[in-house]
Amino acid sequence: MGALTLPNRIVFGAHLTNFGQGNVFSGRHRAYYRARAEGGAGMIVTEALTVHPLDWPYEHVPFGHTDAIMPSLIELREAVRGGGTGSLLLAQLNHTGGQSNGKLLRQSPWAPSAVVEVASKRMAREMEPAHIEEVVAGFAAAAGRVAQCGLDGVELNAGQYALLRQFLSPLTNFRGDDYGGALENRLRFPLRVIRAVRDALGAERILGIKLSGDELAPWGGLTCDDAVAVARAMMAAGGLDYLSITIGGPYSVHMTEAAMPVPQGHAAHLAEAVRKGIAAAIPVFAEGRIESPHTAQAILAAGKAEAVVMTRALVSDPDLPRKVARDICEPLRPHIGMTRYFSVLGDWNRPLGDLINPRAGRESILPVPAPTDVERPALVIGGGPAGMEAALTLARQARTVVLREAGNQLGGMAAALAREVPARGEFANLVDYYMAMLERLGVQVELNSPVVGFEPDFAEFEAIYLATGAQPPPPPFPVAAGTITTPRELLTGAPPLPGPRHRRAVVADYEYGFRMASAVEWLLERDFEVDVITEDFFVGRELVESAEFLWFERVNRRGARFHPRLQASAFRDGALICRDRFSGRERVFGPASLLVVAQPERPLPALLETLREAHPRVLTVGDARAPRLMGEAILNAHRTVLLE
Repeated sequence: MGALTLPNRIVFGAHLTNFGQGNVFSGRHRAYYRARAEGGAGMIVTEALTVHPLDWPYEHVPFGHTDAIMPSLIELREAVRGGGTGSLLLAQLNHTGGQSNGKLLRQSPWAPSAVVEVASKRMAREMEPAHIEEVVAGFAAAAGRVAQCGLDGVELNAGQYALLRQFLSPLTNFRGDDYGGALENRLRFPLRVIRAVRDALGAERILGIKLSGDELAPWGGLTCDDAVAVARAMMAAGGLDYLSITIGGPYSVHMTEAAMPVPQGHAAHLAEAVRKGIAAAIPVFAEGRIESPHTAQAILAAGKAEAVVMTRALVSDPDLPRKVARDICEPLRPHIGMTRYFSVLGDWNRPLGDLINPRAGRESILPVPAPTDVERPALVIGGGPAGMEAALTLARQARTVVLREAGNQLGGMAAALAREVPARGEFANLVDYYMAMLERLGVQVELNSPVVGFEPDFAEFEAIYLATGAQPPPPPFPVAAGTITTPRELLTGAPPLPGPRHRRAVVADYEYGFRMASAVEWLLERDFEVDVITEDFFVGRELVESAEFLWFERVNRRGARFHPRLQASAFRDGALICRDRFSGRERVFGPASLLVVAQPERPLPALLETLREAHPRVLTVGDARAPRLMGEAILNAHRTVLLE
């Protein structure tokens, strides 16, 4: 690729982490990227650097427009090269344009035209010719800094959240000058940036560009045919060493950052079209939920691309390349398509994480599990995700571990979701991974082994880890008569269900998130009419934060009805009685054959008290300590074993 060679075809692509300190790369960055280099990624592209001081898309973004970034870039280069596998290191450069967060600077972001940004509803300021000159110079200056710091090259972003794409797209470019109108004019700014960056880099370093292959806005956005035309024009202009083809635009962030049940490799056809369109003149990379080696190999074998961007897969398992190469003989830790832990951009200001890999982004914070001199075994009670993670982490310390589960299978809510909700089927991969690792590391798993009532002898154990999860509290309103249940009972038990006729369910949601969402899909799969009641301003706040927009499409297509801003006051005679939070107007939902109440759950204190009377060292993990989402429960279990 250009003057350099990749050791393999696996790319760890650019993505937001929010790990920065003082808007430079931090020690947390260095440990994070080094782990992927040690794991064997062929090429690593850093979190995007800004190129202009008036582009500040999120608080901890690395500032590529100042010399202050350079020492941290040099340190990052040394960390990645210290990984020892020959990974190439590139820096992505970007200006987010109209998709920037104007809140941090308290001014309107620059964009090709005065267009309202879809998500923030902020009006952008149309760039004047002088602004265009500033930004072109900013890209060149940032590229020069990258070159001075000894990185292997630069990737430009013309995909999601990118000013370059906004100039290319008829959705956002309504200019009447030389930079708008026909495709030739809309290409002018991106081509100027490519030339300026190439001049700053020199011939010996790599220059690539991430390009949206389809904005998924057929009424006026860039289509696949447009992307092919853009790629041909860029090839004719010269200067590029590769094209990385992504998907999405301002109306389709949820497809750029796709979650389950979007199929893996869902955008590979766009890379294939561009590759054919440029006659494979330079390498083309495929992007879009390429998370398993089988998907990646199929894309390469079919000639759709020269390399695959497997970013999320490498977040979940940094060692994936070495495992595929059989350098590490251990099961792959799968990526589970839940976007919540990747949703960095926004007002929440949270750092990147992962559902199944508690060390992702915490490589510099959490110690690596290492053998200990503790000889007595450890007991883990509860075989859900937190219990399995606790047992696995203990086993990695060369401990003797007994895992007791009251039911007849491991997995807890993860297994229930995979079994009962088709859209969440990937949770089966999580359960399979843990079961394979527990067997591999010799954990003694005892199913159908409840603790309460059997009075087991705890004296042999050095510590007991309680991972029995949580249970829902009683409904927060009077229940006079009717059939009432919870999402947990729907997914894991045998709730009383009405006959095939007159199936109407009312879901009262008090936590605004995934439990409610799974219950709604479970009910719709069984042909219930579903009404969702919430006190919040809209249904599914947590899903919106996680860009799970396809859930809304799925359930509304099947007839689910949403009713926000309602307070439930009673459930009697099969009807839920509510009042509007603001008007006080009463509304009645019924007769309902089933009421489902989704609310924050509570740990079970009785067993904990019993265990602490019987043993001096009892630690709670996951929901048994404080109910939370699955990723947080897994992280808590991992941290508890290592640090407490």
